[in-house]
Amino acid sequence: MLPVADPTPSARLNRHLLALHAQGHATPALACPALGSGLAFGRDDLDALAAGRAGRDLRHLTVTRH
Repeated sequence: MLPVADPTPSARLNRHLLALHAQGHATPALACPALGSGLAFGRDDLDALAAGRAGRDLRHLTVTRH
């Protein structure tokens, strides 16, 4: 994992991507700067994240902070 000084920009991008996904647009990945790149998710994972019902492990991967 890479240290991330400010996760705010990637969190903002992820909120935007999840909003697009909720509107029916394809969203193949979310920003995950602590891993050094985007991280691909399946439709069920994106639906759970967009609805706020994703499990702790999935939420942790997308908002990792140092």
